[in-house]
Amino acid sequence: MKKIIILIILLLSIGMNAQNANRDTDTIRNESPKMLSSWHNPLVDFMYIADPTAIEHQGRLYVYGTNDTQQLDSVGKLGRNTYQYIKSLAVISTDDMVNWTYHGLIKTFEIEPYALASWAPSIIGREEADGKTHFYISTSTPLDSSSWKYQDVYFKNPGDYPGFTHSNNHTHLHKYQGQWYLFYHALNLQEYRGTKGGFRSLCVDKANVTEHPLSITMGDATLEGVRQIKSVDPTQIHSAAMSAATQNIRFVETAVVGKMDAKLVDASNEGIICVRGVNLDKKLKKAIFHFTGSGSIEMRIENIDGACLVEATSSSNVKFNRKVLKDISNPVDIFFRLKSDDASLQFKDWSLSK
Repeated sequence: MKKIIILIILLLSIGMNAQNANRDTDTIRNESPKMLSSWHNPLVDFMYIADPTAIEHQGRLYVYGTNDTQQLDSVGKLGRNTYQYIKSLAVISTDDMVNWTYHGLIKTFEIEPYALASWAPSIIGREEADGKTHFYISTSTPLDSSSWKYQDVYFKNPGDYPGFTHSNNHTHLHKYQGQWYLFYHALNLQEYRGTKGGFRSLCVDKANVTEHPLSITMGDATLEGVRQIKSVDPTQIHSAAMSAATQNIRFVETAVVGKMDAKLVDASNEGIICVRGVNLDKKLKKAIFHFTGSGSIEMRIENIDGACLVEATSSSNVKFNRKVLKDISNPVDIFFRLKSDDASLQFKDWSLSK
């Protein structure tokens, strides 16, 4: 049976190592600029990703990018993003454009140990009989220049838009569910977290594309981002790695490739995962939370301190408060609050049922 595989074209750089003179260990901050705002940009707030590319697969949009967090972890928040320590690509996906599921890293250093660094992927899909993922170096043979015609500029430097500062630029145009989107990276997350080393974050806004005749007019960069195109169905099983905003949360690999679990960064503080636009049917009466370790998980609605719909102290001890559903107006945002004295709690997935 043929399998759908992913082809990724990497721009590789080979060079000299640098010293970590400015390294410190404080590269994670608990706060999120998205948690208490209506912002949807950047797409994720728990790591730095740049140089977007995307592909649609089985109805979901998968976005791949350069793992700037790997550089930050190597040089510290006082260091600079000179890219030489980046040896992996990050993968996230969505079906509503607001809640993004983190699938982990493609560890290019294991595939191509001869290369110092890798960044700026491009991606296409193709059926392959061998079931393998194939990596290619970009060709040295240029396309026929006579086949290309300059049109116009469709996006300015992010620093030319309100709320953003100047940086290098990398965009990706993609049509998903009938709408064209412009993916780009910016520096707004690093500035919120107190570093100015050039660590970038993925953002998305609508693109102004007319297909017939082809025309692309000037786009916009906003902190608000794009609207949610569908509500979340809580009766489906959702990974704990799906979020619109997080606080004091990190994600860890599991035995299943592409499946990540949520854990606390710091046991002295609770962790929060926000999922936006959930349709809570008033007939719901049961919650299923899968997690290991000691601690508890609460599901609150509308805000961090909102009414508690679910409280779980283990996967087999889950309390559901149906009274909370009585007066809600769908869709609503939900907030998972994770607590664990020893940080052993590992949140896997969740669902609600009637």
